[in-house]
Amino acid sequence: MTTKIDAYSAAAASGQTGAVRPANTAPHGGSSGGSVQRVDSVKLTPDAMQLHDLEKTIASVPVTNRERVAQVRQSIAGGTYKIDPKAVASKLTRMEWDLARTS
Repeated sequence: MTTKIDAYSAAAASGQTGAVRPANTAPHGGSSGGSVQRVDSVKLTPDAMQLHDLEKTIASVPVTNRERVAQVRQSIAGGTYKIDPKAVASKLTRMEWDLARTS
């Protein structure tokens, strides 16, 4: 299971806290009437920061390997592309097996 972090900031990455306001203060500036002054804060764990960095790295990696696509196109055009029917059947069977297990 993954969690997408949409509102990630540089301040959070550096370990600084954000969205700090006294706990007894209402969101629109009013007071809840208590005399205790508490402060709420949020600090991201190193794991959360690492996860965000990994998500950014993965997002920058191209989905296709252009070099491999060019090689396969050249092989097909030249008539030298070889298909291994056993490998295709094995991979199809494995995919069907995986799909059946997750359903």
